[in-house]
Amino acid sequence: MRMFIALDLPMEVKEYIYGKIKDMMKVLDLKWVDYHLYHITLKFLGDIREDELNKIDFKLNEISKKYNAFSLRLKHLGKFPTYGKEVNVLWVGVESNGELENLAKDIQVSFKNYGDNKPFSPHITIARNKKSKMLSFDPIEFNCEFQVEKITLFESILYPSGPVYKVFKTYALKL
Repeated sequence: MRMFIALDLPMEVKEYIYGKIKDMMKVLDLKWVDYHLYHITLKFLGDIREDELNKIDFKLNEISKKYNAFSLRLKHLGKFPTYGKEVNVLWVGVESNGELENLAKDIQVSFKNYGDNKPFSPHITIARNKKSKMLSFDPIEFNCEFQVEKITLFESILYPSGPVYKVFKTYALKL
């Protein structure tokens, strides 16, 4: 199973982002992420064997018990790479704070033997550029704050039409 650990967004936040970018979606020839799939990836685990699930479950249970629920604020539209005019990924930035950084670091360290070990960069991927790499877009500011109350373990199923993310299990933070 292909899996990742993320913060799922409340539906109101997903709809808010979609509302802010829907005009842009008509103009830019990108592979847009279905807004129902918006999330903040904490760690991509990669292909997981079934016999590893108990260990992953145990670690996520332990981590979730250490953290209180916290709030996050969306920032602005951004891109990877962050320099130059080339665009591979278009994203909505998330204002980082101590709670998010500590949670992400804890997950990165606990699951360092899984998946990639990219440094954590809090963002919500909204589109990928599969064609022309040069792209210009108008800046968009987001004014939205929301509460994070759980960590989600997702299964990612790849189809030619795009990925489908299934919630495998959620882990409540302390309220």
